[in-house]
Amino acid sequence: FLHQGERHFFSTWEGDSGFNVYTPLQLEGGRFVLVNRGFVPYDLKDPARRRQGEVAGKVTVTGLARNPLPSKPSMMLPDNDVAKNIFYWKDRDVMAATAPSRSSCWR
Repeated sequence: FLHQGERHFFSTWEGDSGFNVYTPLQLEGGRFVLVNRGFVPYDLKDPARRRQGEVAGKVTVTGLARNPLPSKPSMMLPDNDVAKNIFYWKDRDVMAATAPSRSSCWR
């Protein structure tokens, strides 16, 4: 995982607000996929506060792939705040292009 490239999708879980953490994962062939690694409460958005979750080395991931959304799904949603790394809708291309790491090569 390239933890320095993680993106944060605003969400709630069991009544608490926070973020689903999407982290780029480099495949053996050099390509990247964006993996939803789960929910963190709002006060744990900063990766420095949750180092125990930063898996290093080779991993096996099982999941499903989803197609990207073609556009913002509703005018009622706020615009994504790229500068603060807060996404209110899953704009995969912008999430990838703005990740501060080598993950920009996954496009």
